[in-house]
Amino acid sequence: HEDHYAGFATSSNVKSIFDRYEIGTIIDFAQITSGKDTQNMYKNYQRELSEAVTAGAVHYTAKEVRESGNYTFKLSDTVSFTIIDSYYYYNVGTTENDHSVCTLLTQTCADGKERNFLFTGDLEKKGESWIAANDDLPEVELFKAGHHGSKTSSNSDLLAVIKPKIVCVCCCAGT
Repeated sequence: HEDHYAGFATSSNVKSIFDRYEIGTIIDFAQITSGKDTQNMYKNYQRELSEAVTAGAVHYTAKEVRESGNYTFKLSDTVSFTIIDSYYYYNVGTTENDHSVCTLLTQTCADGKERNFLFTGDLEKKGESWIAANDDLPEVELFKAGHHGSKTSSNSDLLAVIKPKIVCVCCCAGT
């Protein structure tokens, strides 16, 4: 949804996140819902993405990353970033939320223990159940609640697997 990529989809005379930082790799959603390609903000996103790639960034969809077999990225000596597999990287969902890129950030602490942080975007319950059943998910320190904490996400199938110590709900006041 636009609330997740608006900062990357600015008009041509406003600097986007792509313009403000040196971009090495871009990983985004594998599917779009019908009619999405005709919406202005999505067109802006595509323009900004194309400009970033022209400037040297490498672009993959989450599906391409998973199919490559190399879906964990080392960000530092102690931090890695994994693209979690999702049913909706390969199949069209009923809502745009289904196409969220799901990620696991893992920090290896000085004592050798790992701390995990799970982000599922706006993935809906059916998608969460799929990743809970099909991905080897660890227990997590933090789970960013799916779909802003709405009743359409953060189901018991997923929560029973990841057993989060902290759940963070990101939402906008008044909506």
